[in-house]
Amino acid sequence: RHDAAPPPPTRREAVAVGSGAEAGGVLAVDCEMVGVGASGLPSKLASVCVVNEAEEVVYFSYCRPPCAVTDYRTRWSGVTAPMLATAPPFEAVSREVSALLKGKVVVGHDLQHDFAALGFGHPRRLVRDTARGLPSLLGTRAGRPRKLRHLAAEFLQWRIQEGCHSPEEDAAAAMRLYRRFRPQFELAVARAEERREEARRRRAAAAEAGDDGEGAEWGESDQVGPVGGAGEASGAGSSSEPGGSSTSEHSLCENLSSAVGRRGRGAAHTSAIDGIDID
Repeated sequence: RHDAAPPPPTRREAVAVGSGAEAGGVLAVDCEMVGVGASGLPSKLASVCVVNEAEEVVYFSYCRPPCAVTDYRTRWSGVTAPMLATAPPFEAVSREVSALLKGKVVVGHDLQHDFAALGFGHPRRLVRDTARGLPSLLGTRAGRPRKLRHLAAEFLQWRIQEGCHSPEEDAAAAMRLYRRFRPQFELAVARAEERREEARRRRAAAAEAGDDGEGAEWGESDQVGPVGGAGEASGAGSSSEPGGSSTSEHSLCENLSSAVGRRGRGAAHTSAIDGIDID
């Protein structure tokens, strides 16, 4: 059994970008989210950790969401109100992580949720997802994603998430899985890129022939997460700056804050949150 990774530092300054460990060309990322809105079900970024191939932290930050937090999900996230009270705003954290990940191979578990929380996307050819990248090896018999803690226990003999989730521990576990199965991941990515290139050729041929391609199957998109790669403006959270919070983001927060829930915040709400499949 491997020793569990230590919890991430509580002070953002301890691992600011450019200090301590070198980033390198392959990074693993994990985010923790909190709930907003009347139901507490919509998720917003609360903390993010990035580790390098040596599982050293190269970036960690808490994040103050643009919406009022209605459920800190402390049972899973480990996040409490004081941790976010003086945290940097979402726009700053998103911009910093976007710059750090730009052009890098990014490892993580079910990264579509992490990129959605961060407010930007990343080129699919640079993504190594331990939840979806190797469905025949790391998925269920039906090819569905498995929980990170189950994969860590089976393939790494490492028991993680025995309590609140640690973004450092989860990022390190994903990185360790990637390193163990690196040849398989790289082969899968190369084959997927060949399929996307063929889809691009079909689209180009259809456009040249004046066919709008309606009803055609073009395959998966070139991007994981919101439109706009790391370091570029993204529709999910960007206006004039990468990672910036747009008018639509603030409008959504205002709508969530003013929404009146159809049910109370009692047992029914707790049950709904308990049903969320997190990592």
